[in-house]
Amino acid sequence: MGDGPILEVGAGTGELMSRVAKRFGNVKFKAFEPVAEYVRYAREKYATENRLLDYREGVAETIDLPDKSVSAAYSINIWHSCGSEAVNGCGFVGSESP
Repeated sequence: MGDGPILEVGAGTGELMSRVAKRFGNVKFKAFEPVAEYVRYAREKYATENRLLDYREGVAETIDLPDKSVSAAYSINIWHSCGSEAVNGCGFVGSESP
């Protein structure tokens, strides 16, 4: 894995990233979540216990990170937050669009 953090898009309350981070030791994580209350909750609950977790408010379309600045990225269950243009414009591998 590269030197950059692992990125989670649509981090929700931060529980998944916190669990994944425990398995990776000293790897940095960066999370973006559009709901301000979730970001606040995640920072209060998880960022204080693990300084390698960085929670930020934002949506996938506006994440301002340099190219190749993360080692890996993942996103789980975010389609409910995407506008119809984003969903209709995506290609789905091995499945029909939602």
